[in-house]
Amino acid sequence: MRESAYPVLIVTALEQGGVAPQAGLKTGDLILQIDNTTVRNLTELAVVMEKISEGDIVDFLIMRITVGVFGQVQQRFSVQMKAQLKQPRRHIF
Repeated sequence: MRESAYPVLIVTALEQGGVAPQAGLKTGDLILQIDNTTVRNLTELAVVMEKISEGDIVDFLIMRITVGVFGQVQQRFSVQMKAQLKQPRRHIF
């Protein structure tokens, strides 16, 4: 993930075989909230992730922007993922 000029995080890569791609996340998706907490930068992400334990079901509010024949389309949707702990103390989804 990386920070943006806007108050959101951008998904830049996904763990192959992880639950994030299975839940429907794609690179380029914007993470607006995690468990009803707005995450605008990597510091806020770290604070939210510290509260998550392995096996927790975590809600993500996502925005996906696509460009098609009729212009730009924004979709907002929620996904739930089960947290898996990867050593050293790094969660993967």
